Amino acid sequence: MCDPPEDTGGGSGSGGGGGSLRRVAPIKTLAIRLRTGVRQIAMALPHRLHGVELQPDPNDKFFGDGNWAENAWFMETAFDAEFERLGWGRPRRERAFRGLAQLFTPEEVQRIDVRWRGGLVLDLMGHRRWPHLVVPLLEVGLDIDEVQPWEDTGLVTRLRLRESAHLAAFELRSWANLKRSGLHFERIREKPPSKTPDFRVQLDGRWFVVECKVCDVSEAEDVSEEWWLGSVPFRADVMIDGYDAAIQPSNEYALLNRTAAGRTRLRAEMDLIRAAFMRAAAQARAAPSPPASVEVPPFGRLSYRKTADGSTGSEDYFVASLTPEQEATRVRRQVRDALDQMKGYSEPGVPVIAAPYGLPAAVAVVELRADREREPSAYAQCGFIVLVGYETTSGGDRHAVPVIVSEKPPSEAQTRFARDLVRREVRNPWAEE
Repeated sequence: MCDPPEDTGGGSGSGGGGGSLRRVAPIKTLAIRLRTGVRQIAMALPHRLHGVELQPDPNDKFFGDGNWAENAWFMETAFDAEFERLGWGRPRRERAFRGLAQLFTPEEVQRIDVRWRGGLVLDLMGHRRWPHLVVPLLEVGLDIDEVQPWEDTGLVTRLRLRESAHLAAFELRSWANLKRSGLHFERIREKPPSKTPDFRVQLDGRWFVVECKVCDVSEAEDVSEEWWLGSVPFRADVMIDGYDAAIQPSNEYALLNRTAAGRTRLRAEMDLIRAAFMRAAAQARAAPSPPASVEVPPFGRLSYRKTADGSTGSEDYFVASLTPEQEATRVRRQVRDALDQMKGYSEPGVPVIAAPYGLPAAVAVVELRADREREPSAYAQCGFIVLVGYETTSGGDRHAVPVIVSEKPPSEAQTRFARDLVRREVRNPWAEE
């Protein structure tokens, strides 16, 4: 395998913790952050997620007959300037609208339980206050308009469900980008219950089978999200005007999210932990000046630092997600799963893995190299691997520079394939040596 570049891209890694809040004036609203990989929070209907009440935008309207397309809010001229700024002028938006109208027909919208199982469909009825949050949905519509995937009933069904929409969207994006690239390729039909690769692609006069996979949200990320969402008011309550607050775990609690038993304990104790930190904040607020650190046994400590500009903020480090090494293990498992799906095909295989955005490529490649050395037979069919830093964010699907992992320098055709798959240039470590 070749040596990788330093990183798959910028941005915060999924091994980091928590989140931050900052204010200069008193906070009137708190925006809920979208996590890695992850799953958007619908604001169109009132419901509870991890115990947090999510309220609808009063300007939004739910179309009970499912006919959202009749009054698609994101096609209103009032939003033209904002969407132009986001790179979504009216012609491009019209193509996306056309694809979405085919995916979410009135009949399909009525069939979907939008309160709990609705996927991207909820964004058709919300986000009026924040147009940029509908961009991932527009990208799906544009890709649908490109490939017209209606005979692929499995993919279409997955796009309509919340729990699988973001996974299906990466496969759809790969399909649309392959079509845009002009490469010679074929879509492989699914054969339930058997799992099959996604595509055949011709490179250097040879056919390769390609399987696209996403490192889905892990259990550790679920717990981190639960803590973050449930702690939005709590993080505001520990603030003291003119200071930055930091919520930090003890050594014991910092490790809990790394095991199943620890995650169970964290979930059970979240309310107790928040209450303890709020008591510590009240103690600090009552002092003539906030102490640099307040112990919150056995959970951790709360620290305060005076800001130079008089602003107020908070940093939450209490529940971290996975370490880079743990994320790399998940990448390795996805590579193995992809190769397993290629068994029975004579062509060499190409796993395309959407790794957590910000995961250092070097860490992932070290894990893959070690796995190949331990069990070379598992990689006998592997032609090369493409790692893509991938995250669905409020600005749309974000891709880092793709990295090719192979035993020899990638060919020009292989490099073009990786580049066109995500429409980003490939860093070729072999050319840099």
